[in-house]
Amino acid sequence: MIYRDRFVIEISFHARKRAMKRDISFDMVEATLKTGKIKRFGKNGFKFISKYKSGNVICIGERKIGNYIKILTIEWG
Repeated sequence: MIYRDRFVIEISFHARKRAMKRDISFDMVEATLKTGKIKRFGKNGFKFISKYKSGNVICIGERKIGNYIKILTIEWG
């Protein structure tokens, strides 16, 4: 569980597998979720974006109940 502002963020098992497959360290993912730019899309969609030397890390998530966000996948941008 990661906390940001009023949101509680959980990373799914699928997202963890994708990050490992794409050689994205968990430190980069955690920093992206805590300090990255937030973009909303659709009704419940969120993108957390951070720029790094090797590229952009994008964490795509969905708002569930209340202030709970579940990260569904992680990719390079």
